[in-house]
Amino acid sequence: MKTAHGVLAALAFVAWSGPSAGQAIVAGHAQTNLGSIPDSAVSTASGLRLMVRRASVGGNISSGLDLLHAQASKYDRSRWAFQDRGNPGWKAKVDDFVAQTALQASSFDVLTMKFCFIDPDASFTYYRDALLGLEASYPTKKFVWWTIPIETSGNASRQAFNDQVRSYALAHGKLLFDIADIECHDASGQKRTDASGLELMVDAWTSDGGHLNDAGATRVASALWWLMARIGGWSPASGGALLLQTLTPCRIVDTRNPTGAWGGPALGAGETRTFEIGGQCGVPADAGAVTMNVTVTKATAAGSLTFFPGAGVPPETTTISFSAGRTRANNSVMGLVDGLLSVHDAQATGTVDVIIDVSGYFR
Repeated sequence: MKTAHGVLAALAFVAWSGPSAGQAIVAGHAQTNLGSIPDSAVSTASGLRLMVRRASVGGNISSGLDLLHAQASKYDRSRWAFQDRGNPGWKAKVDDFVAQTALQASSFDVLTMKFCFIDPDASFTYYRDALLGLEASYPTKKFVWWTIPIETSGNASRQAFNDQVRSYALAHGKLLFDIADIECHDASGQKRTDASGLELMVDAWTSDGGHLNDAGATRVASALWWLMARIGGWSPASGGALLLQTLTPCRIVDTRNPTGAWGGPALGAGETRTFEIGGQCGVPADAGAVTMNVTVTKATAAGSLTFFPGAGVPPETTTISFSAGRTRANNSVMGLVDGLLSVHDAQATGTVDVIIDVSGYFR
């Protein structure tokens, strides 16, 4: 354990990769660079038959795909069917997808549905069980899981669902289109959150706080091209793409221990502490990022924590917030620099204990 000082370590953005069995492929904000996809992979992706059951935001994405095609004819998505299902309610949307897959599976290679930002109460369990059933019934088809789109405010229920989808997809090797991650990052890669750490839609991507404008639509559409290219068999070169390796969950930090390798004592107000994650719990020393569950407990005052790669000055973002006397947990993917991960306690006064369980790494 070391105390963080010095210059801000550059934030490492994780690019998920790896088409082999057991490895998740996730399209998020780091996968919006359309120019990174070679023409051969674009051509293969264009030939795949895609079904998307959607409503208004899905219509925005379809328009974004058309804008990309207008810019360059190679982005031909004529075999990608964005089918307007309307907004009958989250459960009806899942049931519709199951029914339409039974009717149309023979006509498509890749099938998916997306919720809308008006579906914050969607049940992850119901959604998960439906998709697992479809994957079992149609083993030759590819099914893409989605996070729920977010708005510029009020995303608590959406993020609860999204964190569950992300955690499950990473742990079980699913195809995930993380639209919420795209929406909450600006063009420079900075994440927008509120004071409590909830993800917020970047204003530049929307004109009404929820639907995508042209800039947002083309950004999301670019990530969809990336994912379809990956489904088509393209594997990015080493330039930033990291493979996920899952681990049996392992407790790597627990500040409730008074002293020792697990990171005690409790964090104090204003303190920044750096932990050596690489080389522990099966995480290689050269891992680029880890998947982890963060738990905060025994807080003597309200506050928030900021996690960031390496050692240095903490960024002005929030990873998890908490109240005095309450226990709260959050699933995250965090970059590492030289195997190090830092946490800053933004409490004005008091202390808080931190527990970190790792469940995988990217390398």
